[in-house]
Amino acid sequence: GNLRDEGLDYVDKFQPSDLGLRGNKWFGDYVRALVLTFRRHGYYVKPFRAWIRSSVPIASGLGSSGTLLVALASAINTLNRLGLDRKELAELAYEAEHDVMGIPCGRLDQYAAAFGNIVRIETKPPYNVEILPRLGGVFLVLDTGIRHSTADIHPRLQAEIDEGLRELLSMDLPDRIRSKLGNHYWEVRWDEIDEQELRPYLDKLGGVLRDRILYTLRANESTKLALKVMRGEAVDMELIEHVLEMARAEVEGVLSSYEWREGMVGRVMTHQHMLLSRYYGVSLPVIDELVDFLVSEGAVSVFMIICSTHFLLMPESS
Repeated sequence: GNLRDEGLDYVDKFQPSDLGLRGNKWFGDYVRALVLTFRRHGYYVKPFRAWIRSSVPIASGLGSSGTLLVALASAINTLNRLGLDRKELAELAYEAEHDVMGIPCGRLDQYAAAFGNIVRIETKPPYNVEILPRLGGVFLVLDTGIRHSTADIHPRLQAEIDEGLRELLSMDLPDRIRSKLGNHYWEVRWDEIDEQELRPYLDKLGGVLRDRILYTLRANESTKLALKVMRGEAVDMELIEHVLEMARAEVEGVLSSYEWREGMVGRVMTHQHMLLSRYYGVSLPVIDELVDFLVSEGAVSVFMIICSTHFLLMPESS
C-alpha cells in the first residue's frame, strides 16, 4: 500500500511560491492541494516535512485519501496553531480533494475520518454531524484484492442517476412528485420520496436508469431504518419486513436475540450489499459468493465498498 514499498517515486518537494499540481494521479498532489486550500482561506502554513506511511491498500475503498487529507490538515492546524475544529478540518480536506484536485468525491470519507465513531452526516448544508451510540460486536475488514478508483466509478453512476432523473422529469408527473425531483442527484429531496408513488414512472423508465434510482431510494430507506435502531427508537415490524424484504419469523428471530441491535443493523448492511449488487452494478459473482459464505460462517453482516473491501460485523463471542 506504499509507493516506496512498490518501488515507485514517493518523494515530493515544492515551494510555496511555485505550488501547483503535477497531475497524472501523482500522490503528492494530495499534499499540494491541501496546502493550496489552506492558503485559499487565508491561512499561513509554515514550511514542513511530512512522512506519510499507511498499511491500507491503495484503491481499496477504505477512504484512505480522505483520511490522509484530514490527518495532514490536523497536523497543519496544530503546527500553525490555527484553532480549527473537526468540521472545519473535514471541509478543508473535502475542498482539497473535490475542488482543487477535481475528484468527484462526497464529504463522507473526510467527515468520518474527522469525527470517528459511528456518525450520521448530512450531505447538504450546513452538513450537520450526529454521533450515534456505538454497537457491540467486532468490525473486521476483508480486502478482496480487487482494485477500483472512485474517480473512475462514481462519475459514471452519478451520470446514470442524473439521466434517469431527466427522463422522469420529461414525463407527465403530478406536481407533488415533480417538486421533489431535480436534474441532478444532489438536488433531489430523497427523504420525501416514497417509492410506491414513483414506481409507475420508474417502470416506464426501465433498465439501468430505473435500477440506479431504485438503489438510491432503497439504500436511503434502509439507512433510515438502521438509524432508528441505533438511536433506540421504536421500529414497526412491518416496516422491517418491507424495507429489508424479510419474513415475519426472521424478523422476530433477530429482535428476540440478545444482540438484536447489532443483528438488525447487520441485516441492513447485508441488505445494502445486495442493493449494490442488484441495482448499482458494482459487484461481481465471486464477490456475492464470498458474502454468502461469510454470512454462513457467522458474520452478522457483510457490506461491500465498491468491489474492493468488505466490512464484517461479527458477534463478540466469535
